[in-house]
Amino acid sequence: MARPKGSKNQPKQSLELSEQPEQLSKTLYLVNYWVPFPSSEYGGLQAVLADDDDECFKLIKEYSDAETKYQNNYEELIKARIKKATRYEIKGDNESGVIRSFIT
Repeated sequence: MARPKGSKNQPKQSLELSEQPEQLSKTLYLVNYWVPFPSSEYGGLQAVLADDDDECFKLIKEYSDAETKYQNNYEELIKARIKKATRYEIKGDNESGVIRSFIT
């Protein structure tokens, strides 16, 4: 098979590091429920998939506005619980959101 002119001196094409597909990932936060006794007798746990702490807070607040008796004075408690949350990296193109909420 004939080679095109000048092809024997050309280097093989390689994928540059900057051209490699980016690995997508998010963080799974396991956040202890922030509502104190007696409103929440046993507490709970919320599993939230988010890009960062700020998005996690936003998602919990939106969920709480829709599902529970959210109060503005809980904002600092929520932020503190997010900071202490157990975290897992989840690879892939996943949608952010509150995955599960177990509260009492």
